[in-house]
Amino acid sequence: MLDALGIGEVMLRLAAPRHARLEQADVLEVFPGGAELNVMATLAGLGCKTAWVSKLTNNPLGRRIARAARANNVDVSRVVWTDEGRIGLYFVEFGCGLRATDSYYDRQGSSINLLTPEELDWEFILNTRILHLTGITVALSDNCEQLVRTAIERAKAAGVTVSFDVNYRSKLWGVERARNTLEDILPQVDILINTNADNALLFGIAGDPEDAIRRTKERFGVQVAVLTLKNGGAIACADEVYSSQPVFTPEVLDRIGAGDAFTAGFLYGYLQGDLPRAVQIGSAMAALKHTLYGDHAPMRWEEIERIMAGTEGEIRR
Repeated sequence: MLDALGIGEVMLRLAAPRHARLEQADVLEVFPGGAELNVMATLAGLGCKTAWVSKLTNNPLGRRIARAARANNVDVSRVVWTDEGRIGLYFVEFGCGLRATDSYYDRQGSSINLLTPEELDWEFILNTRILHLTGITVALSDNCEQLVRTAIERAKAAGVTVSFDVNYRSKLWGVERARNTLEDILPQVDILINTNADNALLFGIAGDPEDAIRRTKERFGVQVAVLTLKNGGAIACADEVYSSQPVFTPEVLDRIGAGDAFTAGFLYGYLQGDLPRAVQIGSAMAALKHTLYGDHAPMRWEEIERIMAGTEGEIRR
C-alpha cells in the first residue's frame, strides 16, 4: 500500500537566474513544478511510499517531468501518456527586497485537461492511505473539476483519507467561482488545508486563528482543518486545536513550493498519528523550503529537527 498519492498537473518552471528580470535573462533555469507532485516528492524524501498520476504529453518535456519524479522516488507508473495537448509552462521573475516575485503562466491546452476518469487505474490509485488533491486542478477546466470530484467520490467509497489543499490561485479563477465550487467540494474531504488569508478571502472566516480554525472545521465538517499563518506559524483543529510557533527565515531564496513543503510535513506527521507534531514539522519544512531553489527540493531530517529546536544554521566541520 502507498502512503500517499497525488493527482494533478506539473508544468515546467522557467526562471530568470540571480533575481534578474525575465526581459534581461539570456538563459532560464528549468524546474518541474506542480503542487501535488511537490508534496509526493517531499514525502518520498522522508521515506514515504508515494505515487503521482496525471496525463503527460509524450515529448521531451513530458519525459523530463516523469524523469524528475522518478529521480525523487515517486511512482509514475500510472501516468497516462498522450500525443495530444502540451506541457504547461510558467515563467518566474524572482523579486528581491521590496520587489515582489512574479509568475506568468502559459498552460492553456495542457494535457491534464484531456484526462478522463475512465483512463485511470483506480485499483492502484485507491490502494493508498491518503489521496492528495488541490484546488489548482479544480480551477483548470470543467473536465479537471469533474476528475477531482470523481476521485473524491471513489476515495470516500473505498475508505481512503482525502487531503485537499485549497491552494487558491487568483490567476486561474475569481473569488466567487472558487467559493461556489469549493463550498460544494470541501465537505466531502477529510483533511482541509488553506492559508488563513485565503480562508478569509474565500469563505469570510477571519479573526483570531484559533477561532477561525474551529469555525472552519465546523463549517465544512472535515476531520482535520489546517490553516497556515502569514507569520510562518500554523494551526490545526481535530478534536483539539494544535499550533506551531512562527519560524522565521533570515534570507529567502525561493518562496515557491513552501506551502507544498508544509503540506508534506503535516501529512508526514498525520501518517504517524501525531497531529501536534505534524503542525510543527510542516512549519519547519515550509521555513526550510524558503532557503532552497526549485518548486521541490530535498530536505534532510536533521535539518528539520534543528529548525524545530530553534537552532540557527551554522557551518559544520
